[in-house]
Amino acid sequence: RYVWLYNQQLPQSALGSKTPLQTMKEWHKIKPELFWKQPNYLPGCDTETFGAGLCVKDPHSCDKFPFAIVRADCSANADVLVFSVGGLSNFMKRFLENYSAALSFLTVVIFVISVVVLDFLEGRAIWSGEAAPVAWAEAAKPDDVFAIAGRQVSYWGDPKAKYSKYATKKRRKPVGVVVHHTSVKPVKNLVTYGHVSDPNRGGASFGYHFYVGRDGHIVQGAPLSRRTNHIKFRTNKQRRGTAKHLWSGNTIGVSLVGGCDPLMRPNWNAWRRCTEEYVTKAQLRAGLAVVRALQQKFAMKCGQVFGHGDLQYDRQSFEGVRLSRLARRVCDLEQAEEEAIKKISPPKPVAVTAGAKEAAVTKEAAAVESKAPSGG
Repeated sequence: RYVWLYNQQLPQSALGSKTPLQTMKEWHKIKPELFWKQPNYLPGCDTETFGAGLCVKDPHSCDKFPFAIVRADCSANADVLVFSVGGLSNFMKRFLENYSAALSFLTVVIFVISVVVLDFLEGRAIWSGEAAPVAWAEAAKPDDVFAIAGRQVSYWGDPKAKYSKYATKKRRKPVGVVVHHTSVKPVKNLVTYGHVSDPNRGGASFGYHFYVGRDGHIVQGAPLSRRTNHIKFRTNKQRRGTAKHLWSGNTIGVSLVGGCDPLMRPNWNAWRRCTEEYVTKAQLRAGLAVVRALQQKFAMKCGQVFGHGDLQYDRQSFEGVRLSRLARRVCDLEQAEEEAIKKISPPKPVAVTAGAKEAAVTKEAAAVESKAPSGG
């Protein structure tokens, strides 16, 4: 580097404020017979790669920028830009050295934007500010509205919606609960999707009886007298061998919002597909309250709670698994506690006869008289 700098970059006063290489090039023009080969600026752009007749206008630019300035003819004035691999490499190296702080700042900005986006999506799943249509609640029958002790449930059941025609017509008493996932959207969008037919899904309407937001807010999206299409029929080839007796006509669908939404997952390495279930603690507690209330109302067995992934091959195997397992476990524990209480025999009451009662009164009266002071 020192030799290159001395010969090509540093002007010498003894040479008339010219660099040694500039002086050698001038001597080459005057006495070419004194030179074995033509002096060139090195390292610089390789003129051979440019073709015949090209010469470098500014050879040092090749080391500074990813493009070099050359001329088609050394005597011409027209400049042509050509690509320089070495120049690009040096340019990137200097950029990383000089702008490392800027890159760090850019990384921080991207992280902050990601957090803001996630907060925005979380906010879309918080439904406390969305008021349910008053007309729907007023038109609902008493048996259609589901109440949960200690929980507020917003009723969004449309009395004019058809929901699932076949499942509603063939409905039976609910004997099981199926837990699902759905994307992060405002509650109105989720509920109204279950009111219309979807041509991409066979022309039927798809929805759920209950939606549980990420903040724990519970929404009832369909009347209890109706049924929704939320699982495939038992004869469908996508159904697993588990719980073949369950179908949309005898089950209730509970959906956890954002349980597998691409932008809500902490696993950023798998962006295009869901690799794990992602629910909040508030959402899990609220979902458990919904499932346990349904089990008690319809006298369901503890084991009749499944995730959507337990029933179908075309769903992720972990869909709804956390809540379904938790609900089964809690149900088993509560039933075991009730059975244990029933086995404890209450103490036998002591029969008190009239004679025994009179004797006890007489004994108490005698004790009082013995303690009283004598008169005088």
